[in-house]
Formats: sequence, structure tokens, C-alpha cells
Amino acid sequence: MTPNISYHLKSKLVNDHVYGFGAVSFKLSPKSVTQIVRPAYGLPYGSGTLYAGGLNSIKTLNRNVNAIKLTSDGYVETYRNQPEDYPSFWGTLESHYDSKPNNAQKN
Repeated sequence: MTPNISYHLKSKLVNDHVYGFGAVSFKLSPKSVTQIVRPAYGLPYGSGTLYAGGLNSIKTLNRNVNAIKLTSDGYVETYRNQPEDYPSFWGTLESHYDSKPNNAQKN
């Protein structure tokens, strides 16, 4: 759930062996990047991820719900809540969403 970056872009940068929480760093040449302006539908704060469940979901910080992500490069992605445990050097952690969205549409 990398904030603001679509799976379409991430899938070109990350392979199947990357999982869990953490940072992925890469360097791009300024000539290979086009600066974009936040889309009109984009939220001004946060990660662009919306959680189903309304105010109750926000109040309880409940991640046991489906999510919709609005990306900075123009995709609307949907993620089904599918909790899954995975090993980590912090012990067993739980991920609620797959890296790959269940559905994605270029806006």
C-alpha cells in the first residue's frame, strides 16, 4: 500500500520477493520523470486511500474493511480486505491488503 503510487507503476519497479512493511528506494533521472499536479479528485492530505465503513471505520481505525485508492498517476484501485500473516524480524505481522489491487481503472 505505497501511498499515492499505482500498482501499474510499482509493478515495474518491484519483484515478487519484496513483501511486508518497509521502504523501497530507487533513483530516477530528472529527464525520465514528468512532474504532475495533484488530480482534482485527489485528497489534499493522507495517502489517497479511502476505507469502507464511513465514520465508524475512521473512529475505530478499523482496517478490516475494503479500500479504494486514488493514485497520483490517475488510477482508481480497489483492494479487498484479505488478512494474511507473514514472517518478519519483528515476529509475525499481518497484512490486510495484497500489493496488487483487485481492480484498477485509469481515470
